[in-house]
Amino acid sequence: AVRSKGPKTFITLKGKRKKSIAKIQEEFEFEVESYEKAKKMFLLLGFSILGETRKHRVSYLIEDVRFEIDSYAEIPTFIEIEGPSLIKIEKYVKLLGYSMKDVNNWNGPELFKHYHKRFGR
Repeated sequence: AVRSKGPKTFITLKGKRKKSIAKIQEEFEFEVESYEKAKKMFLLLGFSILGETRKHRVSYLIEDVRFEIDSYAEIPTFIEIEGPSLIKIEKYVKLLGYSMKDVNNWNGPELFKHYHKRFGR
């Protein structure tokens, strides 16, 4: 994925997801010169654009756990909790008043598929 964060642009590569109650996968991110150049590079390598979307993200950090509150125009706002272990994630899920039964491990396409089907899009 090519992502802009303020004035900076990054390419983010995610490894294969491990089967778990939460989404567990390696992630590599590196800065590139510009969004347009990164997009052009992928097209020259033979990739096709599957879609483009914009989101608003507010990030918080406590200890070594990151909370990402994401808003897209097309779906409800949600929170992503990233941490070094399932135990740490579960601690903060419970502190927020939820249980691990409320957690899902969807990736982006699965998230949009769920809400587009639910809202008839």
